[in-house]
Amino acid sequence: MEVLESREERTRRREEMRARQREIRRKKVKMQRIAILTTMVLVVAGSATGIILGLPSLRVSGKLSAGEKYTQSGDYAMAQTSYEEALQIEPTTVKAYWCLAENNLAQNNNIAAKEVLYDGWETTQDESLLNYYCTVILNEAVAELNNKVCNMGTVEKIVQVLEEDPTNEDALSLLDTCYKRLFVGNEEKRTCTLFYDNDAQTENCEFEAYEQNIRRLFAVYEAQPSDALKERLVQYLQFDIEEMYVSSTHLEKYRTLLADVNQVIGDTKVTDLMTCLDGAMETKQYFAGMFIEFESGNFESAKDFILTEEYQALRDSFINEQSGYWAGSDFIPVNQDNLVLHHGENGYQYSFLDYNEYENTSGVITVWGNVQTDDGVQRTSISYEPASENGEYYPHTEYVIIYCYTNVGKAGQHMPQMNFHFATRTTTEEGMTTEAIFDWGGEHEWEKNY
Repeated sequence: MEVLESREERTRRREEMRARQREIRRKKVKMQRIAILTTMVLVVAGSATGIILGLPSLRVSGKLSAGEKYTQSGDYAMAQTSYEEALQIEPTTVKAYWCLAENNLAQNNNIAAKEVLYDGWETTQDESLLNYYCTVILNEAVAELNNKVCNMGTVEKIVQVLEEDPTNEDALSLLDTCYKRLFVGNEEKRTCTLFYDNDAQTENCEFEAYEQNIRRLFAVYEAQPSDALKERLVQYLQFDIEEMYVSSTHLEKYRTLLADVNQVIGDTKVTDLMTCLDGAMETKQYFAGMFIEFESGNFESAKDFILTEEYQALRDSFINEQSGYWAGSDFIPVNQDNLVLHHGENGYQYSFLDYNEYENTSGVITVWGNVQTDDGVQRTSISYEPASENGEYYPHTEYVIIYCYTNVGKAGQHMPQMNFHFATRTTTEEGMTTEAIFDWGGEHEWEKNY
């Protein structure tokens, strides 16, 4: 057993010795190669400079110099090639990105210039490239303001800069300028139609772009809250002008946008505007069923509708000027198309456009909120004007339903009692004609045309 162990030990030692010898030989060979390579470099350095010129930094410098010469001579295509070749050699060359961006700007290719600068910043993380990128964008916004073509696209450019630099003073200042251009509108009567579609069948306003910009700006605020950003959010959310025209299709999205942002910023003016929008949407929904009935020609349904306590309370609130949100007259129009948000001493109010104010209306219901009594009994009235069939105002039709305390013929005598009147008024360029039904649906119904 002892002999066997001695053999194993000798075998192990022999293998270890061989392994050490192999490692020694390997290191010797490596050192010899290093020495040879060092000698070659020294020889080349002493005999020729051509290889040194192949170093990346010098090759990049050569490409940049060539590109600058091409740019000065107006050969932008060759300059482009030189700068791109410089970046192929060394992708982190900041100057190459600058030169390439300036070459694109010289050709009025702002899109390419911005792409180059932003790609350069992402690659190098050099702040000068990001600042240059922001400057190009802000210069575009300034040019649009100077050319009086400010729109939500201009705002988008400014928000884009704030997404990269939330404290950029120039961007914040330009955001204020855009607000004045977009929202103040007519200086004599401060109105804004930014959210207003002048064709009920076509969305041609800037609400969608506005919503996207506000949500992006809000995301910037959430990531890096500041009083400056909050001030701009409040400014753009609630308007400080007399009238804002808003298409009904945008009401719910507008209300949701206000709620989402105000949940974080908690501004009282924004809260008041939300309350106003709630009132407008509730009123729109309240009359939605009657629009369907009237559009189908079912005018009989108005009888039950105007006798409800809710409708008569609405009528009385107009008469007593206690409606809260309305800024109107004795005849209060309601439509499914659009409305006006009013801002004044009493806060925010709303009103709907009447038939004459919106020629593309899909129809208008009017609540008669005026004092009109019969022997001391207040009348309850409602009317409906359908959309034009031919796109022209004439002929114009209005259907009127009235519940009143008036005389009804009984056995040759006229006795006062509550009854319905129904009138169809048709207006042409020559004038108006009326087909009236008295005691409409009653046992003493009679008609008169005039």
